[in-house]
Amino acid sequence: MKSSSESADKKLSILPQYKSFFVSGKNSGFKLSDLDVAAIFRRYNKAMAALYIVKDAYDGLRPEPDKHQLTMQEIRKLKNLYNNLCTLNDNPKLTNADRLYITIRIEQALGIQLTMSLWENVQKLHEARRIELDDVTSIKQMSTCHMLGNIINRAALVDMAFKTLNEMLDGMPAETWRTEIEKSIKGNWGTTPEMENESEIIRKWKKIYEEGMDFMANWVVPLYNTCFCTILVKAVKADLNKSNNSSEIIQTTFEILADYIDEGKIKFEPHISESVCNSVKRKPDMVRKLSDYIIETLTPVEEIEAPITCNELIR
Repeated sequence: MKSSSESADKKLSILPQYKSFFVSGKNSGFKLSDLDVAAIFRRYNKAMAALYIVKDAYDGLRPEPDKHQLTMQEIRKLKNLYNNLCTLNDNPKLTNADRLYITIRIEQALGIQLTMSLWENVQKLHEARRIELDDVTSIKQMSTCHMLGNIINRAALVDMAFKTLNEMLDGMPAETWRTEIEKSIKGNWGTTPEMENESEIIRKWKKIYEEGMDFMANWVVPLYNTCFCTILVKAVKADLNKSNNSSEIIQTTFEILADYIDEGKIKFEPHISESVCNSVKRKPDMVRKLSDYIIETLTPVEEIEAPITCNELIR
């Protein structure tokens, strides 16, 4: 298992968001929490060779003339790899918490669901308003959503951003990423003027989009994680009569979270519909655009960790 997992780990290391299921250094070996994850990835070790194809396209090493492009067949292979990995987590021996963790780790590494959700929004915008977001700058701007660490609901934030763009284009007062916070502090600070032309609205929205992704990824989510960990660990310590036994605190914390996930039936549905591929089939120009969005996921994005973690809290 170790050798085949190392092979899968090597392929996955191509992806900037992938977090290895091995501990490096003096005490190298599997991360205990990732044994199930490693077991699932290794089952599709050979199929993950598709990741090298994406890397070659990213590096411009494909055969001419489309050295930076993926074919429709290669995109389908990626989609099928992703769906197959997620299906393996249906093992009845796994708890709901296990399943949630595994699907989050798969999406965190590959980012396929987020990429496809982003692409669907881009495609709908094009079909409804003939607005193109397929130039190099726009693709890089839109792909900043991969900074987001809130795996379960980050695609919903992308949907919200495009909904806001449509509201702005319709001349409606548009809620932006900052609006709710600004309202609570100093009142409504402004809306989109109806007289702005389409190109100016799109330019302004792109700026809001980039700022919003940075705002959520590097401030809101880490701050939320910090507050969540602080409150949870304090509650566990109080329940254990202020015990400083770190193993006991962590075990109790995990049990509480597992029960919460199980009782609340919290899950992440990462399956990619065949309709995403069918919508661009026999449309070379659309395949090229989708390919560009997939390849852009290999661009490293800035990411910061939550300033406080459970391990730091229990020291």
